Amino acid sequence: MDPKTAITQLTQSEKIKAGLIWISHATGVFSGLPEHHKKGASAAFHAFVGMLLQEVYLVRRATDDGDWNAVEKHINMALVMIDSGVAAEASFHLTRALRRTTAKAEEAMKALSGWGLY
Repeated sequence: MDPKTAITQLTQSEKIKAGLIWISHATGVFSGLPEHHKKGASAAFHAFVGMLLQEVYLVRRATDDGDWNAVEKHINMALVMIDSGVAAEASFHLTRALRRTTAKAEEAMKALSGWGLY
């Protein structure tokens, strides 16, 4: 991994981790909403998740690293759980996505550290 790729991966990883944490918290709030508020909340939730998936797509393209496919898969599975009415089950997939994203950030930090850049 070259320094430019490592920097891209680190910055995107941090952005994605923040989004995953936000989604995890929002999932808990979402499941506690009254039914008449869920339609609007779901639309906002999907918009945010869509933006997060764009960030995953961006880092995958910028780094040419297929490992990001697993992060995307887990985020999509979390959406399926939420849309299926079992929002509590989404946390499993969001945790997996967060763990993978954290591993990618650590990989980039290690590379940057080797060059004395972190």
